[in-house]
Amino acid sequence: MATTNLSTEVPVNAEVIEVHILDSVKGNYTTYWTIPDDISAEEAAKWIDPATKILYATTIYEAGEPGTYLALSGKGMDIDTAIFD
Repeated sequence: MATTNLSTEVPVNAEVIEVHILDSVKGNYTTYWTIPDDISAEEAAKWIDPATKILYATTIYEAGEPGTYLALSGKGMDIDTAIFD
């Protein structure tokens, strides 16, 4: 469950990561995901920007259904992405 209200929804011992999302319908926004509820520790470690500790993702819609893709951060546009359900 991604949330922007951390004080009421995130368990006390959960690890929280910032996620910047480019959504083709909603636009750009920032949310927060918890490990392991929203993303596994392994996937977070693979995709997180090591300098900023931020995840970057994009959401696109096919036949009205959203699909969120994680993107490696770095210089310029990244082509290495993974689907994230």
